[in-house]
Amino acid sequence: DSLSAASFWYDLYRLYFQTPESEGVWQYGGFVYRRTDHAPVGAFLRRNTVADEANINGKWQPPALGRNGERRNINQNLAWNFTYRDLRILKAELTIQTPQSTYLGRVDYNITAWKGAAGFTTGYELGSGQSPKTEFNYVAVNPGEGQFTWVDRNRDSILQVDEMEIAVFQDQANYVRIAVTTTDYVRTNNVLLNQSLRLDPRLVWANRRGWRRALSRFSTQSTLQINRRTYADAPVDAWNPFQLSVADTALVTVSAATRQVLFVNRANPVWDASLGQGDNRSQVALTTGFERRRTTDWTLHGRLNLGKAWSAEGDVVRGEKSSANEAFSSRNYLINSWEAGPKLTWLPARTFRTVLQLNWKNSQNAPPGNEKAVQTDFLTEITWNPQAKKNGQGFQPATSLRAKVNFVNINYNGLPNTALAFTMLEGLQNGKNFLWSLNLDRQLSRSVQLSLNYEGRKTGEGRVVHVGRAQVRAVF
Repeated sequence: DSLSAASFWYDLYRLYFQTPESEGVWQYGGFVYRRTDHAPVGAFLRRNTVADEANINGKWQPPALGRNGERRNINQNLAWNFTYRDLRILKAELTIQTPQSTYLGRVDYNITAWKGAAGFTTGYELGSGQSPKTEFNYVAVNPGEGQFTWVDRNRDSILQVDEMEIAVFQDQANYVRIAVTTTDYVRTNNVLLNQSLRLDPRLVWANRRGWRRALSRFSTQSTLQINRRTYADAPVDAWNPFQLSVADTALVTVSAATRQVLFVNRANPVWDASLGQGDNRSQVALTTGFERRRTTDWTLHGRLNLGKAWSAEGDVVRGEKSSANEAFSSRNYLINSWEAGPKLTWLPARTFRTVLQLNWKNSQNAPPGNEKAVQTDFLTEITWNPQAKKNGQGFQPATSLRAKVNFVNINYNGLPNTALAFTMLEGLQNGKNFLWSLNLDRQLSRSVQLSLNYEGRKTGEGRVVHVGRAQVRAVF
């Protein structure tokens, strides 16, 4: 005398059009449809919801060859896809859904010009819908299989969210962070933008003279990524991805990353240099409040080939790292840092390489704390790859041995065992820190490889820690 609650019935009417993909520069497509869903009521199925949807899509791609068969200097293509959906509720007592209008669209454009020396790509995506509220939980896993480590700062043996840090050493990575969705859903507007620009004049001017040859030594690479999600009723331009200064009450999550690099003599065998600038920011609204992070840096890098066996490199980095947390004020900081150091490489043969590196870093937190850390890092690394010799079966077993030793001296005037200290000292301790490792890779057969890894460290006044790993990989 009644239908099961799992019973369903819907009517779908769809009208669409599509131009042939093999004809013409322009291609179009689209559709409109109506779907009527029914819900079980007693022994019958009753009309419940009606959804109307419309879509338009297409692409534009000129041929790569001209009328006379010559290759075009500019190659480009454009593609788009946009969908709008309207949901109406006929019987509110039969469903938990609410009436809503949603949209989803994407546009992609790519262009390569100047004989491949210039390239630009962009992808723009927007949409609306529902997103669940999320909160993060930390779950213990086997040592080395996670990404986070627990620092019990108050020594109460109870895990708090503000005591979790990204693990610096692999053996301490014994927690994973899991995003748990709640039963609360909110309507959101989403916008995503990806762009990249590349300029490399040496591809066309390398053999020229004068100012063209001088400019051919320079090249650039720029990338931009923006992903923003805001509440649907917030006073925010939903279509504008560059509106990043959004009130905490209107924001669900936002992440933006930019990177620009200017190269001089890129891939030159004698010398090259580069100047890079990066900006990475993120903000997320959690059940405990907002969490905001930002990292910016300016990096000057140079490389000089001193001969057949010697090469030198150097880096100067100006960085800034900030964090703001609504629930945990102990995680608020603004750290400015300078970092510099040379690197010397000796390569007397293809099978042997030695690296000597010195790095100096000065970091200081903003007032009122004004914590300061001065870090000096000495590194030595030796790599040995002996030439493989064929055995009786014609197989060439290969071996790789790498040893590395670090001595890091840190002078830190702040309180230990805090989130700020963990960030400024990068997981190390105030005072003398020693780190060493030894890695052996051996190709036992054509499909089997053996890896033996040993790591050791002594940080500050802590005890010596030894970590060993062995792994056998088989490729079929």
